[in-house]
Amino acid sequence: MNSLPSTGLSTQSEMAEPRRLSTRAEITSTRFRNEYNWGDFKGPPDRMIEKYFDAHVYFADWETYRLMLRIPRESIDEEMLIAYVIDEI
Repeated sequence: MNSLPSTGLSTQSEMAEPRRLSTRAEITSTRFRNEYNWGDFKGPPDRMIEKYFDAHVYFADWETYRLMLRIPRESIDEEMLIAYVIDEI
């Protein structure tokens, strides 16, 4: 099984990219946490997962929810996942 490249922010230059996306976020080597009470995060969560993190959780008061997980493709049975795919509600 192929493993994913290591994730996380290990250098100051790697931490600079997420910091440019939000000056208010709590950023550690393994976490980017941001809470918005007005507006929305403008950054690209898919790029942040691809490059740095293994999960993205988003929820909003207006009942928008998003969960993104970074999992090696070969460890997933794609046929099984089809039952959980939801088109627009």
